[in-house]
Amino acid sequence: MLKLEKVKSECKDPSKVTIFIFDLSKPDEFIPENEKFLEKLENEGKKIDIMIENAGISQRSKAIDFDLENHLFLTMINYSGPVNHTKLVVRHMIRCKNPG
Repeated sequence: MLKLEKVKSECKDPSKVTIFIFDLSKPDEFIPENEKFLEKLENEGKKIDIMIENAGISQRSKAIDFDLENHLFLTMINYSGPVNHTKLVVRHMIRCKNPG
């Protein structure tokens, strides 16, 4: 059982909790996946009230010792990915709060 499933099972009403896992290192995949997921929620009359953005990795070497590709990967996971994802979800939250 995923740790998130355990947390979900401990919620007041687990049927209202949805876990959606994706890979922030692959924006060409996660952005369309998220757009479909959000569209599905909205079509079902559901909305996101709370989002937990949990992503991050570290580099265990001196900056001078790792290459640009590694730097770009770290930046995608730790900054660009969460920002892109948050922008999608915030747009959804605004639409659901102010439909039409």
